[in-house]
Amino acid sequence: MKKIYYIGYYSDPSGNSKRKTAPAADTKMDYIISSLKKVGYDVEVLSFCVDDDRKSFFGKKSGYEIEKNGTRVVFFTNYTSKFRILRVIGRALSWIKIRKYLCKKCLGNESKVVIYHSLGLFKVIDLFDKKKKRFILEMEEIYADVIGKTKLRKKEIAAAHKANGYIFSTKLLDEIINTDSKPSIIIHGTYQIDQDRNCNIFKESLQGQSDSIIHCVYAGTLDPRKGGAAAAAATEFLPDGYHIHILGFGSEKQIQDMKDLISSVSSQSKARITYDGLLSGEDYIRFIQSCDIGLSTQDPTAAFNATSFPSKILSYLANGLRVVSIKIPAIEESAVGDMLYYYTKQTPEEIANAIKSVNIDEYYNSRERISKLSNSFERELKTLLGEF
Repeated sequence: MKKIYYIGYYSDPSGNSKRKTAPAADTKMDYIISSLKKVGYDVEVLSFCVDDDRKSFFGKKSGYEIEKNGTRVVFFTNYTSKFRILRVIGRALSWIKIRKYLCKKCLGNESKVVIYHSLGLFKVIDLFDKKKKRFILEMEEIYADVIGKTKLRKKEIAAAHKANGYIFSTKLLDEIINTDSKPSIIIHGTYQIDQDRNCNIFKESLQGQSDSIIHCVYAGTLDPRKGGAAAAAATEFLPDGYHIHILGFGSEKQIQDMKDLISSVSSQSKARITYDGLLSGEDYIRFIQSCDIGLSTQDPTAAFNATSFPSKILSYLANGLRVVSIKIPAIEESAVGDMLYYYTKQTPEEIANAIKSVNIDEYYNSRERISKLSNSFERELKTLLGEF
């Protein structure tokens, strides 16, 4: 079986260490790993995720390996400290070991390499570029746009140009980065269908009583730029018979701000709104499958929304929900753009109008579309890898 190294920030799911990264990144990497295996590759994940313990004077977190679903995952040695200068020295020491490993495993052989784009992997990209090692860059978004650092944007795009092929999240990102028309494919997110659990936790809680409520859910980060507050505020413009659920994660302040907003909105709304915490795994799937409409209410003025694709949209579709979304090119022109219900102005009233326009009684099968996209992606991935 052909070998491929998949480089990125990947969490340790064993729970034996504090090497954790964004859940969405882990989910996307899991899907890509599964797809690589399906098209005939032996995958080894090289994770740059570190245990960032800042209590020690100068501690060493040794590297180790685990196996997840038959895939080998390597975690590199990193050094921790409560002092910034020692952390800088520690990163330099770690890079020496990592560079040696990459040169031994990835260079000078026929193995293929996919790098999940991150600002922390510029050194890896530079190394492969200097050593003439061809690699594919998986790029979800331009992170300089996310964090609002325009000076960093030029450096980030220059690094991306060093790749020999791409896996992009949107066509618009392809147009911006892939100016030399290198081999590329598009995958908006995770095309992994969640089978129908045939459950409704809200009806179950009513113990057999009728539930005619239309349940809407916003699931994701509570970062103000991502639109959770707009989804919550829309409740005020919905009639009785709707219930908006907020599922999300964020800082303590972001969570408290959301709870305060919900309390304020609830006092003047006929519809219901609740903050239902952060769910994962089977609990998350059962919850959103009990809902009717998924809300993707990101702020269209945020620069990163011009090229990125909200992963929550595919999560909703994979679980059979209708989706209400802001109307922007990156979403409207996507492979699922024709299945969504749109609003054009980022106001609570416009979002509420889009929610009310959804007919939940007509035939709808979003899982079928996601299944077709998954099959198409695997064919395109096999073709792309065949060029390396």
